[in-house]
Amino acid sequence: MRRRARALSNRIRYRGLFGKPKPRIFVTHSPPFGLGDAEDHAHIGFESFVGMIDRHRPELWLHGHVHLYGSKQQRITSRGDTKVLNVFGHRILEI
Repeated sequence: MRRRARALSNRIRYRGLFGKPKPRIFVTHSPPFGLGDAEDHAHIGFESFVGMIDRHRPELWLHGHVHLYGSKQQRITSRGDTKVLNVFGHRILEI
């Protein structure tokens, strides 16, 4: 995943050279490491996604994969100005 994240990051920077805007929303299957992931091996997030948040500062990062059961589960986290939202099940977003 680190290689894929690096390639995408390079592509975003390259497009920026031509005046194209950076993405404001990222959508991934898995969460960034430490931001909405779980402790079990199958649900640990990717560290490379945290790097992408730090480099590109999107407004919103949407992910699924981590199932939330019960009312005490945390659905929204953040890193800097980026809101990280677990959209497991379904979510209606107004953008």
